[in-house]
Amino acid sequence: MCTSIAVGRDASSDGSLLVGRNEDCKNASWNKAMIRRAQPEWRAFPNSMVNGIWTLGNGMRVPVPATSYAYTGMPDASAAGEAIAAIGNRFLFEERGVNSCDFAISATNSMTANLAAQAADPFVGDAASGEGAGLAESILPTLLLPQARSASHALDLLSGYMETVGASESNGLFLADPSATWYVEIGSGHHWIAVRLPAGAYIAVANALRVHGVDLDDTANVRHSAGLLQFVREHRLLAEADPHCFDFAAAFGDLGQPYDVDRVWLAQLLLTPSHAQPVRQLQYPLFLAPDHPIGPGDVMGVLRAGYEGTALEGIGQRPIGWSKTAESHVIVLDGAMPDGLRTLIWQCVGTPLCAPYLPFFSALEHIPEAYARGDDHYGTDSAYWAYRGLYTLAQTAGRSAEVAAMWWAYQARLIAQQRALRSLLAGDDVAGPGAHAAIARAYSAGTIAEGLARARATRNRLMTELTDVSPNPST
Repeated sequence: MCTSIAVGRDASSDGSLLVGRNEDCKNASWNKAMIRRAQPEWRAFPNSMVNGIWTLGNGMRVPVPATSYAYTGMPDASAAGEAIAAIGNRFLFEERGVNSCDFAISATNSMTANLAAQAADPFVGDAASGEGAGLAESILPTLLLPQARSASHALDLLSGYMETVGASESNGLFLADPSATWYVEIGSGHHWIAVRLPAGAYIAVANALRVHGVDLDDTANVRHSAGLLQFVREHRLLAEADPHCFDFAAAFGDLGQPYDVDRVWLAQLLLTPSHAQPVRQLQYPLFLAPDHPIGPGDVMGVLRAGYEGTALEGIGQRPIGWSKTAESHVIVLDGAMPDGLRTLIWQCVGTPLCAPYLPFFSALEHIPEAYARGDDHYGTDSAYWAYRGLYTLAQTAGRSAEVAAMWWAYQARLIAQQRALRSLLAGDDVAGPGAHAAIARAYSAGTIAEGLARARATRNRLMTELTDVSPNPST
């Protein structure tokens, strides 16, 4: 139930790559915790490795990787209880992260394969028992982040796992590093496709397969499962399978569902308003150039967007900005920055409808306590509940617009600060070993603490004001 957007280098405002996504859930009380994994799962849980085989939390079994890298993740507080056939309280639903090689992943947009594709190449694993489980949203970051050196390497690894183990479900995910972003779609048990994001374009994705109009012979920008074209032709998944204008989405997915295409239409309307398009087409362009360079604030604006003032106002089934978003992120990958600072994550916990994105540099090795605790029940010591609780209180008090306006002004100030900090850290004026990282760590820690303090102070003020208002004017 997610919405994603990724932006190429030449389409961005400062030459960086951007990958953003709303992680949407089925209810609004879905606590997210931030973690830094110094060790991968097979070392943190030694019993997950037997005779050189790593059994991941969903039951997927693969050879233990030869190398491991530290990484950050964003798991659900109650992930083990939410995963199908979860094996213990393990590394599950880590959703997004960056490792020490500056490889980033955002996974996933949940999707549905059509019945013909599922019959021709069923998904692997017994959902009830987890027996023979394959690639799934619950373990994709856990699997790739500790071992991938780059986006291209992650794609190599994913290709191997798809061939040898297979997938348990259909998904769309982003693999990125400071040099490239790849968008990957899994359409069946063993078939997938990946497209490299053009430098001058962006892509918007909802919960339906999107890849179409690609040239399977363009190996620099398109990669796919072995025998994909032959498989589609053999099982007649397309009336005409053109390898030079291949429609993976039509072959494996269900096109034109308003729940999905409405959000893609909205994102493209916001970023390329000059390209007028009718609502509810079967498909929209896979890539588009924006009318103006896109910055992190523009991506945040799309991830908060609704249909107000558009042709779908009062009609659109599902907006991009949603109250049931558990966390939202905008990952900035910038090869011009020094080592250790090439990746910045603007992280929002709770819904971005009424919470800010705060900057977490990859150099931040110690996660603030408030971001590492909490569960799915309200508490005062969790960052998630600081922002979610304020949003709920503001809604109850009819003060949502006021609180949102406060956060948007604060967000604009942080983005302006970040531009200045980026110029400082990218220059040669900072002297001394580790000085760049120390400045970045101090800045991240300071803004994170400031955001939490602001959320709690605003909550306390609203609660005091509500308490002072008598429910009965005569008393």
